[in-house]
Amino acid sequence: MKQQQKTVLYVGGFELPDKNAAAHRVLAVGKLLRDQGCRVVFLGISHTDTRPVLETRTEVDGFVCYAVPYPKTLAQWPEYLADIRPVRQVIEAEGGVDAVLCYNHPAAAMARLRRECHRQGRRILADCTEWYNVRAVSPLFKLVKGPDICLRMRVLQKRLDGLIVISRYLQRYYGACPHVVYLPPLVDTTDAKWRCEPKPRGPEVAFVYAGSPGRKDKLDEIVAAVTAAARQCPCRLWVIGATREEFLRLNPQYNGASIPDCVAFLGRLPHVESLAYLKSADCSFIIRDNTRTNNAGFPTKFVEAVTVGTDVIASDISDLREYRDRVPGLMIVERDVTQTVLQYAAEHTGRTGQKHPQTIFDYRNWQDAIRTWEL
Repeated sequence: MKQQQKTVLYVGGFELPDKNAAAHRVLAVGKLLRDQGCRVVFLGISHTDTRPVLETRTEVDGFVCYAVPYPKTLAQWPEYLADIRPVRQVIEAEGGVDAVLCYNHPAAAMARLRRECHRQGRRILADCTEWYNVRAVSPLFKLVKGPDICLRMRVLQKRLDGLIVISRYLQRYYGACPHVVYLPPLVDTTDAKWRCEPKPRGPEVAFVYAGSPGRKDKLDEIVAAVTAAARQCPCRLWVIGATREEFLRLNPQYNGASIPDCVAFLGRLPHVESLAYLKSADCSFIIRDNTRTNNAGFPTKFVEAVTVGTDVIASDISDLREYRDRVPGLMIVERDVTQTVLQYAAEHTGRTGQKHPQTIFDYRNWQDAIRTWEL
């Protein structure tokens, strides 16, 4: 990367400062690029702000940020998927940019941006963190998103000037493309949120799950495993991201009486509060199927657990096995989730082990990876 300051416009479906996982991702990458001498401007989305894009200008962590309204009706989606006028407006307002970095951007808009950027001598790049499967979704969603995902992943991103990828799976897939950089989810360990106070807890083995059940995670297996372990030793499970009613609706094989008192459903919580429960717990869960979607991505919850020093029981997905030697508290489920939980609970009953937070995923430790990236 050349040393003179260049301006990068980072555009995509992130809602700053911390409304979705994408926001945490792009802020960390933005700090990495800033430390390399770049000026980074963000153009994300908002679920609440409907003002014209230039009126949304604000600042987050020292970055200039703009937002476009997220579609609320079916009629608004075509414009959202193809319109690049907000990008043009921000480029003009900021006095021009040297590169546009697209975060999982819609294919139609990306294709138009690519043509325009190359015509104007501007680089266009992508930050690719997912490869979703649309087989199990509604026919209408499949009709809209299926071609979009296929075109973006298989064609357009291969024609860009550089790629950031979140997993080794994507790094291998785009291996023949120029300037491909592997960056897992990164964090800034100096952020105040990492200094939050752990939640009060009792002497039992405390497990925590945080996520969106029904999409990726197999929460039913987690609840079943902790329920089985609780019959043999004192355990508790905090479930963040779902209420008891939502869980029962998604898992009709359960009824209210079959869920023990040791399982507490906390619903959706602010991110800092979720981290406070994660800090307090002995162990967290990432239980997912071995699919392309889960292997192409990288679980942010793993990064958070490692950063606060909480153990992890996880399926063998993505690049997690690669970190097993570096993260002693990681247990990969080889066969059965319940047996793994029973083993963990038996080994940790009555033990108050000291936490060992790690900085593996602090963005400062990934400077070398981005240093050779061409902007």
